[in-house]
Amino acid sequence: MAMRFNLIGEYALVQGKTFDKLDFLFPGDVSDYVPKAQVRKRWHYKEPNKDPIIEFAFLPLIYDEDTDKTLVRPRLSATQTAALPVTGYQGENNPDESSAYVWDLELKDEGTGRVIGLDWAWVQIKPEVTVE
Repeated sequence: MAMRFNLIGEYALVQGKTFDKLDFLFPGDVSDYVPKAQVRKRWHYKEPNKDPIIEFAFLPLIYDEDTDKTLVRPRLSATQTAALPVTGYQGENNPDESSAYVWDLELKDEGTGRVIGLDWAWVQIKPEVTVE
């Protein structure tokens, strides 16, 4: 599955808010694969992959025999998003590597080493407005 899904606009991460906006359907039964998704400040090959600034948790993967698809649900807690730095990209123009972060999602079959997932895509992090 070579596809991108930008986390911008209505799908952006918001500081201090739980992120539970996305559910993905992958073809076939990949419910025993290990999911991994993370956000990094840069994807560029000239800058080595630095530590991710955040890693997603996942609800259990669910395979539906009727549709022959597996439901994958990445999540972030409000505590996790509160610690994220706001991106320069806030909806004007197009995101680029100087104004937005990147993310990707992978599913790995630990037995065979097969990896499927989403290609890297842009991430917008919006500032929290309401502070307790």
